[in-house]
Amino acid sequence: MPEVHAVPDAPKDVELPAVITSRTSISVAAQSDGNVMALPAHTDGYVHKGDLLLQLDVAELRSKLAEAQSSKARAQGEAGRAGAQYAAAARKQHIAEMLARTGAGSMEEFRAAGSERSAIGGDAAGASAQIKAAEIQIAEVNRLIDLANVKAPMDGTIAAVKVHMGDMAHKGQQLVRVFDPGDPIIKFSLPHAKANLLKAGDVVQMTVGDSAVNAIVTNFTDDHDTAIDFLVVTAELDRNSPHGPNIKVGATGHVRIADKGAVR
Repeated sequence: MPEVHAVPDAPKDVELPAVITSRTSISVAAQSDGNVMALPAHTDGYVHKGDLLLQLDVAELRSKLAEAQSSKARAQGEAGRAGAQYAAAARKQHIAEMLARTGAGSMEEFRAAGSERSAIGGDAAGASAQIKAAEIQIAEVNRLIDLANVKAPMDGTIAAVKVHMGDMAHKGQQLVRVFDPGDPIIKFSLPHAKANLLKAGDVVQMTVGDSAVNAIVTNFTDDHDTAIDFLVVTAELDRNSPHGPNIKVGATGHVRIADKGAVR
């Protein structure tokens, strides 16, 4: 009976989840807290730079603006009073100086008048500083009120609207991302153990549904985090490759790479 030898399993292809994204995209964040009052933006909509994406409630900001304007008015009143008092104190000091020179007054009275003038001058300087602080606050609140009308930072397509009507948006929260649909790239994760399967310049094929597109590997990103056992691979779409109807920014699919020993 002839001896039967086991046939080793053929190497299997490596299939990697992939996404088509854009090289150029900008995320817009809330600059202040506020409820979403208007939301004309919608995912996949095309916008021009400066178009309104959404509007946040500014009631709280307007309250802060009124407080800052009131503070400025009070400081201006204090500055006006201090100015009048300073002028009077300056005249008083001048008279005291003249009297002291002629012997009709004392140097102590002259020094006291000088101290009074200096004290009032300090009050005037303090009021002036309060006016400047209030003006800075007014300018900042007005800036935030203007930014509550969240506008498109560039021409492009909306990739994601991350809030809904009535939601409370918080300062720093990402609201909308806009991308350039004319500058697509592919990104996928490659396990470190399979890193030798690809190099810059290699051509890979991404499949989305029944459509496929070729891409040329350009670079690898490794953040060296031991908890993350993969590289992020970026590949540029082949301009000569026919794009299927599903090949667009935001589409997800997979990239298949032949393992060592398999025919690529």
